[in-house]
Amino acid sequence: MSTIVENGGMQSDLSHRLHGRLAMFAKDPQNRRLRGDCVELAIKEKQYDIALQIADKAVDQDKSDEQARFERASALMGLHRFDDALVELRALSQSSDPSPAVLQNIGLCNYLLGNFSAARAPLEAIYHQGVRSTDLFRLLISTMHHLGDISSALKIADEASEFAGSSDTLAGILGLFYLDASQPQKAAKWSAKSLMQNPDSLDGLVVQGTLRAGSFDLKSARQHFERALSIAPNTGRAWIGLSLISMATSDFDLARTQAEQAVKFMPGHVGSWHVLAWIHLVQGRLDEAQSVFEHALGLSRNFSESHGGLAAIAALRGDSKTAQKLAEIAERLDPNCLSAKFARSTLQKNDGDVIGAKATLFAALSGLSAPDSGAFGRIISKLMGK
Repeated sequence: MSTIVENGGMQSDLSHRLHGRLAMFAKDPQNRRLRGDCVELAIKEKQYDIALQIADKAVDQDKSDEQARFERASALMGLHRFDDALVELRALSQSSDPSPAVLQNIGLCNYLLGNFSAARAPLEAIYHQGVRSTDLFRLLISTMHHLGDISSALKIADEASEFAGSSDTLAGILGLFYLDASQPQKAAKWSAKSLMQNPDSLDGLVVQGTLRAGSFDLKSARQHFERALSIAPNTGRAWIGLSLISMATSDFDLARTQAEQAVKFMPGHVGSWHVLAWIHLVQGRLDEAQSVFEHALGLSRNFSESHGGLAAIAALRGDSKTAQKLAEIAERLDPNCLSAKFARSTLQKNDGDVIGAKATLFAALSGLSAPDSGAFGRIISKLMGK
Protein backbone atom coordinates (compact mmCIF):
# COMPACT_ATOMS: atom_id res chain seq x y z
CA MET A 1 0.00 0.00 0.00
CA SER A 2 2.32 2.70 -1.21
CA THR A 3 -0.04 5.21 -2.81
CA ILE A 4 -0.80 8.23 -0.58
CA VAL A 5 -2.88 10.95 -2.21
CA GLU A 6 -2.76 14.54 -0.94
CA ASN A 7 -4.58 17.65 -2.16
CA GLY A 8 -5.61 16.10 -5.45
CA GLY A 9 -2.42 14.23 -6.34
CA MET A 10 0.26 15.38 -8.81
CA GLN A 11 -0.01 16.54 -12.38
CA SER A 12 2.28 14.53 -14.68
CA ASP A 13 2.94 13.64 -18.29
CA LEU A 14 2.13 9.96 -17.86
CA SER A 15 -0.93 9.80 -20.14
CA HIS A 16 0.68 7.54 -22.73
CA ARG A 17 1.84 5.19 -19.99
CA LEU A 18 -1.63 5.13 -18.47
CA HIS A 19 -3.27 4.23 -21.76
CA GLY A 20 -0.68 1.52 -22.29
CA ARG A 21 -1.24 0.06 -18.83
CA LEU A 22 -5.02 0.18 -19.25
CA ALA A 23 -4.73 -1.74 -22.52
CA MET A 24 -2.56 -4.37 -20.84
CA PHE A 25 -4.93 -4.59 -17.88
CA ALA A 26 -7.90 -5.12 -20.19
CA LYS A 27 -6.18 -8.26 -21.46
CA ASP A 28 -5.23 -9.46 -17.97
CA PRO A 29 -7.93 -8.15 -15.58
CA GLN A 30 -6.94 -10.48 -12.72
CA ASN A 31 -3.41 -9.12 -12.54
CA ARG A 32 -3.39 -7.25 -9.21
CA ARG A 33 0.01 -5.69 -9.77
CA LEU A 34 -1.07 -4.33 -13.13
CA ARG A 35 -4.29 -3.07 -11.59
CA GLY A 36 -2.32 -1.24 -8.93
CA ASP A 37 -0.14 0.35 -11.59
CA CYS A 38 -3.22 1.57 -13.46
CA VAL A 39 -4.77 3.06 -10.32
CA GLU A 40 -1.53 4.75 -9.29
CA LEU A 41 -0.95 6.24 -12.74
CA ALA A 42 -4.57 7.39 -12.98
CA ILE A 43 -4.26 9.15 -9.64
CA LYS A 44 -1.02 10.84 -10.69
CA GLU A 45 -2.79 12.11 -13.81
CA LYS A 46 -5.79 13.22 -11.71
CA GLN A 47 -7.96 10.75 -13.60
CA TYR A 48 -9.72 9.86 -10.39
CA ASP A 49 -12.89 8.56 -12.03
CA ILE A 50 -10.86 6.00 -13.94
CA ALA A 51 -9.02 4.98 -10.78
CA LEU A 52 -12.31 4.64 -8.90
CA GLN A 53 -13.91 2.53 -11.65
CA ILE A 54 -11.00 0.10 -11.57
CA ALA A 55 -10.96 -0.10 -7.76
CA ASP A 56 -14.76 -0.41 -7.51
CA LYS A 57 -14.77 -3.38 -9.85
CA ALA A 58 -12.02 -5.08 -7.88
CA VAL A 59 -13.80 -4.51 -4.56
CA ASP A 60 -17.08 -5.82 -6.00
CA GLN A 61 -15.28 -8.99 -7.03
CA ASP A 62 -13.55 -9.48 -3.70
CA LYS A 63 -14.46 -7.36 -0.68
CA SER A 64 -11.60 -8.90 1.29
CA ASP A 65 -9.05 -7.44 -1.13
CA GLU A 66 -7.43 -4.84 1.14
CA GLN A 67 -5.23 -3.47 -1.63
CA ALA A 68 -8.29 -2.78 -3.79
CA ARG A 69 -10.07 -1.09 -0.89
CA PHE A 70 -7.05 1.11 -0.25
CA GLU A 71 -6.94 1.99 -3.94
CA ARG A 72 -10.63 2.84 -3.79
CA ALA A 73 -10.03 5.10 -0.79
CA SER A 74 -7.16 6.83 -2.62
CA ALA A 75 -9.37 7.51 -5.65
CA LEU A 76 -12.15 8.85 -3.41
CA MET A 77 -9.67 11.19 -1.74
CA GLY A 78 -8.64 12.50 -5.12
CA LEU A 79 -12.31 13.25 -5.79
CA HIS A 80 -12.47 15.07 -2.41
CA ARG A 81 -14.98 12.49 -1.16
CA PHE A 82 -13.19 12.31 2.16
CA ASP A 83 -16.10 10.95 4.21
CA ASP A 84 -16.50 8.05 1.76
CA ALA A 85 -12.75 7.43 1.79
CA LEU A 86 -12.82 7.28 5.59
CA VAL A 87 -15.34 4.43 5.48
CA GLU A 88 -12.84 2.31 3.56
CA LEU A 89 -9.83 3.44 5.56
CA ARG A 90 -11.46 2.84 8.94
CA ALA A 91 -12.41 -0.67 7.86
CA LEU A 92 -8.79 -1.30 6.87
CA SER A 93 -7.56 0.12 10.17
CA GLN A 94 -9.44 -2.61 12.06
CA SER A 95 -6.83 -5.17 11.06
CA SER A 96 -4.38 -6.29 13.73
CA ASP A 97 -1.57 -4.30 12.15
CA PRO A 98 -2.86 -1.40 10.01
CA SER A 99 -0.25 0.03 7.67
CA PRO A 100 1.20 3.51 8.23
CA ALA A 101 -0.27 4.53 4.86
CA VAL A 102 -3.79 3.68 6.05
CA LEU A 103 -3.34 5.58 9.31
CA GLN A 104 -1.77 8.57 7.59
CA ASN A 105 -4.62 8.81 5.11
CA ILE A 106 -7.15 8.62 7.94
CA GLY A 107 -5.33 11.56 9.49
CA LEU A 108 -5.22 13.38 6.16
CA CYS A 109 -8.94 12.91 5.44
CA ASN A 110 -9.89 14.20 8.88
CA TYR A 111 -7.45 17.10 8.50
CA LEU A 112 -8.95 18.13 5.18
CA LEU A 113 -12.44 17.88 6.71
CA GLY A 114 -11.32 20.17 9.54
CA ASN A 115 -11.62 17.38 12.13
CA PHE A 116 -8.24 18.06 13.69
CA SER A 117 -8.87 16.14 16.91
CA ALA A 118 -9.71 13.03 14.89
CA ALA A 119 -6.70 13.61 12.65
CA ARG A 120 -4.23 13.73 15.50
CA ALA A 121 -4.46 10.20 16.94
CA PRO A 122 -3.59 8.20 13.78
CA LEU A 123 -0.82 10.64 12.87
CA GLU A 124 0.71 10.43 16.33
CA ALA A 125 0.39 6.64 16.23
CA ILE A 126 2.64 6.27 13.20
CA TYR A 127 4.99 8.96 14.53
CA HIS A 128 5.44 6.90 17.71
CA GLN A 129 5.97 3.81 15.53
CA GLY A 130 9.08 5.56 14.24
CA VAL A 131 7.81 6.83 10.89
CA ARG A 132 9.60 10.00 9.82
CA SER A 133 8.66 11.70 6.55
CA THR A 134 8.06 15.16 5.16
CA ASP A 135 4.35 14.44 4.64
CA LEU A 136 3.87 13.16 8.19
CA PHE A 137 5.65 16.14 9.72
CA ARG A 138 3.57 18.55 7.65
CA LEU A 139 0.30 16.98 8.73
CA LEU A 140 1.17 16.39 12.38
CA ILE A 141 2.67 19.82 13.08
CA SER A 142 -0.16 21.60 11.27
CA THR A 143 -2.75 19.49 13.12
CA MET A 144 -1.26 20.30 16.53
CA HIS A 145 -1.00 23.95 15.47
CA HIS A 146 -4.70 24.03 14.62
CA LEU A 147 -5.49 22.43 17.98
CA GLY A 148 -3.41 25.03 19.79
CA ASP A 149 -1.03 22.47 21.31
CA ILE A 150 2.07 24.58 20.80
CA SER A 151 4.27 22.78 23.34
CA SER A 152 3.79 19.35 21.75
CA ALA A 153 4.24 20.73 18.26
CA LEU A 154 7.46 22.50 19.25
CA LYS A 155 9.13 19.21 20.10
CA ILE A 156 8.21 17.75 16.73
CA ALA A 157 8.92 20.93 14.77
CA ASP A 158 12.54 21.03 15.90
CA GLU A 159 12.97 17.45 14.69
CA ALA A 160 11.18 18.22 11.42
CA SER A 161 13.74 20.89 10.62
CA GLU A 162 16.01 18.14 9.30
CA PHE A 163 13.43 17.37 6.59
CA ALA A 164 12.38 20.92 5.73
CA GLY A 165 15.41 21.97 3.73
CA SER A 166 14.10 20.26 0.59
CA SER A 167 10.38 20.89 1.09
CA ASP A 168 8.98 24.38 0.56
CA THR A 169 5.64 23.24 1.98
CA LEU A 170 7.11 21.92 5.23
CA ALA A 171 9.38 24.97 5.50
CA GLY A 172 6.33 27.23 5.12
CA ILE A 173 4.37 25.29 7.73
CA LEU A 174 7.31 25.57 10.13
CA GLY A 175 7.54 29.30 9.46
CA LEU A 176 3.85 29.83 10.23
CA PHE A 177 4.00 27.62 13.29
CA TYR A 178 7.07 29.35 14.74
CA LEU A 179 5.41 32.71 14.10
CA ASP A 180 2.44 31.71 16.25
CA ALA A 181 4.77 30.12 18.80
CA SER A 182 6.38 33.57 19.28
CA GLN A 183 9.72 32.50 17.82
CA PRO A 184 10.14 35.18 15.14
CA GLN A 185 13.75 34.33 14.26
CA LYS A 186 12.86 30.75 13.37
CA ALA A 187 9.71 31.97 11.62
CA ALA A 188 11.81 34.31 9.48
CA LYS A 189 14.34 31.58 8.71
CA TRP A 190 11.86 28.97 7.54
CA SER A 191 9.53 31.33 5.69
CA ALA A 192 12.54 32.67 3.78
CA LYS A 193 13.60 29.11 2.92
CA SER A 194 10.10 28.28 1.69
CA LEU A 195 10.06 31.35 -0.56
CA MET A 196 13.51 30.57 -1.92
CA GLN A 197 12.22 27.20 -3.09
CA ASN A 198 8.79 28.45 -4.09
CA PRO A 199 8.13 32.21 -4.48
CA ASP A 200 4.39 31.43 -4.37
CA SER A 201 4.49 29.71 -0.96
CA LEU A 202 1.38 31.03 0.77
CA ASP A 203 2.66 30.30 4.25
CA GLY A 204 5.98 31.93 3.42
CA LEU A 205 4.29 35.05 2.07
CA VAL A 206 1.96 35.36 5.07
CA VAL A 207 4.78 34.93 7.56
CA GLN A 208 7.06 37.42 5.84
CA GLY A 209 4.18 39.89 5.51
CA THR A 210 3.35 39.53 9.20
CA LEU A 211 6.96 39.96 10.31
CA ARG A 212 7.42 43.03 8.15
CA ALA A 213 4.18 44.51 9.42
CA GLY A 214 5.49 43.88 12.93
CA SER A 215 8.58 45.97 12.17
CA PHE A 216 6.30 48.57 10.56
CA ASP A 217 7.66 48.00 7.06
CA LEU A 218 4.12 48.42 5.79
CA LYS A 219 4.95 48.73 2.08
CA SER A 220 6.77 45.41 1.97
CA ALA A 221 4.18 43.78 4.22
CA ARG A 222 1.36 44.87 1.92
CA GLN A 223 3.21 43.48 -1.11
CA HIS A 224 3.56 40.09 0.51
CA PHE A 225 -0.09 39.92 1.58
CA GLU A 226 -1.35 41.09 -1.80
CA ARG A 227 0.79 38.52 -3.59
CA ALA A 228 -0.63 35.79 -1.35
CA LEU A 229 -4.16 36.92 -2.22
CA SER A 230 -3.39 37.00 -5.94
CA ILE A 231 -2.52 33.30 -5.61
CA ALA A 232 -5.31 32.31 -3.24
CA PRO A 233 -8.01 34.97 -2.61
CA ASN A 234 -9.34 32.98 0.36
CA THR A 235 -6.14 33.39 2.42
CA GLY A 236 -7.66 34.77 5.60
CA ARG A 237 -4.40 35.66 7.31
CA ALA A 238 -3.41 37.81 4.35
CA TRP A 239 -6.74 39.66 4.59
CA ILE A 240 -6.29 40.32 8.30
CA GLY A 241 -2.72 41.48 7.63
CA LEU A 242 -3.97 44.00 5.09
CA SER A 243 -6.64 45.10 7.55
CA LEU A 244 -4.03 45.86 10.19
CA ILE A 245 -2.00 47.84 7.66
CA SER A 246 -5.09 49.83 6.71
CA MET A 247 -5.72 50.54 10.40
CA ALA A 248 -2.15 51.75 10.74
CA THR A 249 -2.70 54.20 7.90
CA SER A 250 -6.07 55.26 9.35
CA ASP A 251 -8.10 53.89 6.42
CA PHE A 252 -10.70 52.33 8.68
CA ASP A 253 -13.40 51.76 6.07
CA LEU A 254 -10.98 49.67 3.99
CA ALA A 255 -9.72 47.98 7.15
CA ARG A 256 -13.26 46.93 8.03
CA THR A 257 -13.89 45.49 4.55
CA GLN A 258 -10.63 43.55 4.72
CA ALA A 259 -11.35 42.26 8.24
CA GLU A 260 -14.79 41.11 7.10
CA GLN A 261 -13.09 39.09 4.36
CA ALA A 262 -10.76 37.59 6.96
CA VAL A 263 -13.55 36.35 9.22
CA LYS A 264 -15.42 35.05 6.17
CA PHE A 265 -12.51 32.76 5.33
CA MET A 266 -11.42 32.12 8.95
CA PRO A 267 -14.65 32.09 10.94
CA GLY A 268 -13.00 30.28 13.82
CA HIS A 269 -10.00 32.61 14.13
CA VAL A 270 -10.65 34.64 17.26
CA GLY A 271 -7.92 37.19 16.56
CA SER A 272 -9.54 38.25 13.29
CA TRP A 273 -12.81 38.90 15.09
CA HIS A 274 -10.88 41.02 17.60
CA VAL A 275 -9.46 43.16 14.81
CA LEU A 276 -12.93 43.66 13.33
CA ALA A 277 -14.27 44.59 16.77
CA TRP A 278 -11.49 47.15 17.31
CA ILE A 279 -12.26 48.74 13.96
CA HIS A 280 -15.90 49.13 14.96
CA LEU A 281 -14.81 50.49 18.33
CA VAL A 282 -12.40 53.05 16.87
CA GLN A 283 -15.11 54.26 14.48
CA GLY A 284 -17.50 54.72 17.38
CA ARG A 285 -19.84 51.79 16.61
CA LEU A 286 -19.92 50.45 20.15
CA ASP A 287 -22.95 48.21 19.61
CA GLU A 288 -21.30 46.52 16.63
CA ALA A 289 -18.00 46.21 18.50
CA GLN A 290 -19.75 44.63 21.47
CA SER A 291 -21.56 42.15 19.22
CA VAL A 292 -18.29 41.08 17.58
CA PHE A 293 -16.42 40.75 20.89
CA GLU A 294 -19.30 38.65 22.24
CA HIS A 295 -19.10 36.45 19.15
CA ALA A 296 -15.36 36.02 19.75
CA LEU A 297 -16.10 35.14 23.36
CA GLY A 298 -18.51 32.47 22.15
CA LEU A 299 -15.72 30.91 20.08
CA SER A 300 -13.46 30.69 23.12
CA ARG A 301 -13.91 32.00 26.64
CA ASN A 302 -10.18 31.68 27.35
CA PHE A 303 -9.02 34.62 25.22
CA SER A 304 -8.27 37.55 27.49
CA GLU A 305 -8.70 40.10 24.70
CA SER A 306 -12.39 39.22 24.28
CA HIS A 307 -13.10 40.00 27.93
CA GLY A 308 -10.81 43.02 27.78
CA GLY A 309 -12.50 44.32 24.65
CA LEU A 310 -15.89 44.15 26.35
CA ALA A 311 -14.34 45.89 29.35
CA ALA A 312 -13.13 48.66 27.06
CA ILE A 313 -16.62 49.12 25.63
CA ALA A 314 -18.14 49.25 29.10
CA ALA A 315 -15.52 51.83 30.10
CA LEU A 316 -16.27 53.96 27.05
CA ARG A 317 -19.95 53.86 28.01
CA GLY A 318 -19.11 54.97 31.53
CA ASP A 319 -20.15 51.65 33.11
CA SER A 320 -17.27 51.47 35.58
CA LYS A 321 -18.57 48.48 37.55
CA THR A 322 -18.91 46.23 34.50
CA ALA A 323 -15.63 47.46 33.05
CA GLN A 324 -13.76 46.69 36.27
CA LYS A 325 -15.26 43.20 36.49
CA LEU A 326 -14.46 42.31 32.88
CA ALA A 327 -10.96 43.79 33.09
CA GLU A 328 -10.25 41.63 36.15
CA ILE A 329 -11.33 38.51 34.23
CA ALA A 330 -9.13 39.47 31.30
CA GLU A 331 -6.13 40.10 33.54
CA ARG A 332 -6.55 36.75 35.30
CA LEU A 333 -6.24 35.12 31.88
CA ASP A 334 -3.37 37.39 30.84
CA PRO A 335 -1.88 40.02 33.16
CA ASN A 336 -0.59 41.88 30.09
CA CYS A 337 -3.92 41.96 28.24
CA LEU A 338 -3.77 45.09 26.07
CA SER A 339 -7.51 45.70 25.82
CA ALA A 340 -7.86 45.45 29.60
CA LYS A 341 -5.10 48.03 29.97
CA PHE A 342 -6.97 50.27 27.57
CA ALA A 343 -10.18 49.75 29.56
CA ARG A 344 -8.41 50.80 32.76
CA SER A 345 -6.82 53.81 31.05
CA THR A 346 -10.28 54.83 29.84
CA LEU A 347 -11.69 54.52 33.35
CA GLN A 348 -8.88 56.68 34.69
CA LYS A 349 -9.53 59.23 31.96
CA ASN A 350 -13.23 59.18 32.85
CA ASP A 351 -12.19 59.99 36.41
CA GLY A 352 -10.18 62.94 35.14
CA ASP A 353 -6.79 61.25 35.54
CA VAL A 354 -5.61 61.76 31.94
CA ILE A 355 -1.93 61.38 32.85
CA GLY A 356 -2.64 58.13 34.68
CA ALA A 357 -4.66 56.82 31.77
CA LYS A 358 -1.83 57.42 29.30
CA ALA A 359 0.72 55.94 31.71
CA THR A 360 -1.33 52.75 32.01
CA LEU A 361 -1.67 52.41 28.27
CA PHE A 362 1.99 53.14 27.54
CA ALA A 363 3.04 50.62 30.21
CA ALA A 364 1.04 47.98 28.38
CA LEU A 365 2.57 48.89 25.05
CA SER A 366 6.14 49.13 26.32
CA GLY A 367 6.18 45.40 26.98
CA LEU A 368 5.56 44.65 23.33
CA SER A 369 8.41 44.10 20.88
CA ALA A 370 7.92 44.66 17.17
CA PRO A 371 8.80 41.16 15.93
CA ASP A 372 6.46 39.15 18.11
CA SER A 373 3.66 41.60 18.87
CA GLY A 374 3.16 42.49 15.23
CA ALA A 375 1.81 45.82 14.04
CA PHE A 376 -1.25 45.52 16.24
CA GLY A 377 0.39 46.95 19.36
CA ARG A 378 1.76 49.90 17.42
CA ILE A 379 -1.58 50.46 15.73
CA ILE A 380 -3.41 50.57 19.04
CA SER A 381 -0.78 52.95 20.39
CA LYS A 382 -1.30 55.22 17.40
CA LEU A 383 -5.06 55.11 17.70
CA MET A 384 -5.02 55.89 21.40
CA GLY A 385 -2.96 58.99 20.79
CA LYS A 386 -5.85 60.61 18.92
